[in-house]
Amino acid sequence: MLRAGKPDKQYKDATLVECKETIKSGKYSVRKASSVYEIPCSTLMDKLSGRTPVHTTQGPSPVLTKAEEKNLVEWIFYMGKIGYGQRESSV
Repeated sequence: MLRAGKPDKQYKDATLVECKETIKSGKYSVRKASSVYEIPCSTLMDKLSGRTPVHTTQGPSPVLTKAEEKNLVEWIFYMGKIGYGQRESSV
């Protein structure tokens, strides 16, 4: 079920890294950086303490590696080009 309201994450990882650096350098406190960079204070505390990693993705891990996926796509296009289109069940 989807939640109504704001999306889960409204900031970029690069912004989070920049924010983390300004806090570590002493330029801003966690609360001030939270308001300046518009990142929740609890998120910053979790990232700074190491409780959660800075770079995360949501959802399950991919089944195929990027290289395997690329090879599969190339094979499907090649088979279609020579007249042997593939069904979803055969891929």
